[in-house]
This record gives sequence, C-alpha cells and structure tokens, in this order.
Amino acid sequence: MNIEALKLIMVQRGLTQADLARITGLSRQAVSLWFQKDHENQMVNIHTSNLIHLAEVLNLNVERLINVPDVLSTKEKRDELSARFLWDKVFENLEGFFCACVRGEPRAIARVVENFGMFDSAKIIGKNVWKKFDRFKKWLHPVRRKECEQIWTLQKSLKLI
Repeated sequence: MNIEALKLIMVQRGLTQADLARITGLSRQAVSLWFQKDHENQMVNIHTSNLIHLAEVLNLNVERLINVPDVLSTKEKRDELSARFLWDKVFENLEGFFCACVRGEPRAIARVVENFGMFDSAKIIGKNVWKKFDRFKKWLHPVRRKECEQIWTLQKSLKLI
C-alpha cells in the first residue's frame, strides 16, 4: 500500500490513525506501524485481506490505496508544487492544500488563481473559481486581483457566470 495515497485520503476525509484502526478493526499499534518513516518508496507491506477490507470500509477501489497520484509521485514534483503553493505556510502540506481546493476554501482557490489565472484555474478547480471570486479576491496580489476583476466583470456582463 502506498502510504502517501492513504495520507491524502485521510486528510480528505478528516480521519486520524485511531479512526483507521477503529473502522478496520486493527490495533492502533498496527496502523501506527504503517506511518513510520523507514518505508522504501512510501510503500507499506500489509496483509492483502487488510488492504481489501480497508478499501471496502473507505468505499474505494484497492488501486487507489496502491498508487499515489502522479502529482505527488516524485520528490521533484512535490518540491516544485510546495514552492508554488506552500511558500507562506498557510497550508501545512500539499495534501492539505489539495483538500482545501476540493472543499472550495477561498485561500486555496486564490493560490491556484495566482499561479494559473482565472480560466486555467476554472479548468482545474471548477466553477467555484467564478462563483467564489468575491470571497477569495482579497487574497490575490493587487496586480493579479485587478486583472481577475476585469475578467470576472466581463464574464458576468456576458452572462457566462
């Protein structure tokens, strides 16, 4: 099992190691062993039946627990994304940042818009970029904010929002 994939799922669902132990019926110590740092390539050996049971209780495909998302697969990619999105420590880690994007948190949306602009951000995040513009624009750099306000106003006047 890829521990990074499991960590991402835990952050998305707000689960702790103790929660995992409870829902899988395993001891907290057994679950805690999964998260120790000495695993090569972030892969953890667990019994197949436990992997299948974990996927079932989390309502996931087993492959989701085995494969880490491509965006997190290499140290270089993680470092690049960390430099782009975590530079001011508002978000603890990339997993937390991605989950904040999925939840539509204004600061996370602003961070994506800062890096990619309104149109590409809407392709990445979805319609929240347009719908929540008034909520996140205060976190944009002033120059980027002015550009985005012009784009948003135009889109709104054309009734595309």
